[in-house]
Amino acid sequence: MLHPVPSRATVVTVVVLLLAYFAAFRYAEPAPFALAVGLPLLAAGILIRFVTNSVLKKNQEVSRDGLYAVCRHPMYVGSITLAVAIAILMNHPVGLVLVVAVLTIATWRLRREERFLLANLPGYAEYRREVPAFPTPRSVARALRSGRLRQPVSLRQCFLNGEVFRANFYLPLLLISGLYLQHLGRLQMPGWIFMAGAVVALIITAISARFHPADHPRSRLDYLLPAALELGMLALAAAAR
Repeated sequence: MLHPVPSRATVVTVVVLLLAYFAAFRYAEPAPFALAVGLPLLAAGILIRFVTNSVLKKNQEVSRDGLYAVCRHPMYVGSITLAVAIAILMNHPVGLVLVVAVLTIATWRLRREERFLLANLPGYAEYRREVPAFPTPRSVARALRSGRLRQPVSLRQCFLNGEVFRANFYLPLLLISGLYLQHLGRLQMPGWIFMAGAVVALIITAISARFHPADHPRSRLDYLLPAALELGMLALAAAAR
């Protein structure tokens, strides 16, 4: 079975975001208020991406339901929400580096995608005239009136769009960052929280691998990578106790 090959744009995006993320976290100083605001916002960003991917059929048809009735690029709304949440969690001005990086990449990729969709996806030009790139009060009200904001959530579509696989890296990344900040003395949390988080992440990865669609171009073996990260995280958390 062939594996999907990431595009150059995707590779550049991932490298830049990881560099910005870890560079910014070097200066993070999380505080209770920052955690209270940032963690719910982080969950909201992940939820937006999942709901978006539950209806999106990439390059096959124009998606008009769910969050796509509100704006043309809800995926970027989710990514920007995640970046803002992480910047808040960092509780340091340097966290704005990550937000700027995400906004810059989103703008670059958005323009590329718009040109491609206008040229290759029937009906996209009309959709582009009707729906704004990002949410506005008017677009939200119109989506609510039309009833198109309601949509069935398809976990299978999330698998097919790769969001479930990507989501298996979110929790380990946050746990590793938290353990790093704990090591620097900037975060005070009981060690068992990191161990419990690693166990939960392992369970999520195992469930994801179990229900991974057989007809997906990605192999179940790919879940060994996040599982290895989670096992490493569990070992580090146990050693740090």
